[in-house]
Amino acid sequence: MNEKKIPCPYCKELIDQNAQQCPFCNEHFTEIDIPVKVESLGKFIAFNIITLGLFQYLWLIFNLKNINKMIVKEKDKFKLNIPIILLAIVGFISCINIISYKLYFATSLKALLVSANIMSPMWILSIILTFIISYRIIRIIERYTKNKYDKEISHSDNGLFFSTILFMLVLSPMFYLTYFIYTYKERVYNPKPIEV
Repeated sequence: MNEKKIPCPYCKELIDQNAQQCPFCNEHFTEIDIPVKVESLGKFIAFNIITLGLFQYLWLIFNLKNINKMIVKEKDKFKLNIPIILLAIVGFISCINIISYKLYFATSLKALLVSANIMSPMWILSIILTFIISYRIIRIIERYTKNKYDKEISHSDNGLFFSTILFMLVLSPMFYLTYFIYTYKERVYNPKPIEV
């Protein structure tokens, strides 16, 4: 069966009419995109502040299916799921601690100090796990882009590290990840690290 050939709109070589990418000049005929979206960084931070940091984890839960669609290497699924499971366990323990403090020790200063001593390491651990999850999702997006569009994009390790520390103060250690997704098209069409 002979496929109908049409000229590529970029290089004018004859290509299959159903091609999504030109085999000669490598231009794409459909917009380069990923299934995970961030519509507004400002809204993301505002919702995070209003919900005391809970919004970023809700965003992660609702986008997990789309993130899994982008996974190219099976080991990435494992590397992503381990910190997510650990983060869920930390969250569960923190909730139990808060509930038990409220119900059982509401009047005791000693109980308040014990609760603070338990919660501080939990909070630090949740920040570390959020950083690991953010890094892993960024790597998944980079591999997906290379595999699907044959385009190399990269992130800034310094931007990832320092924005996690900086935005931790506004309850959003996932800021760099959302920034990376928000600027995705810019990264693909201008493939060099975009510094925060």
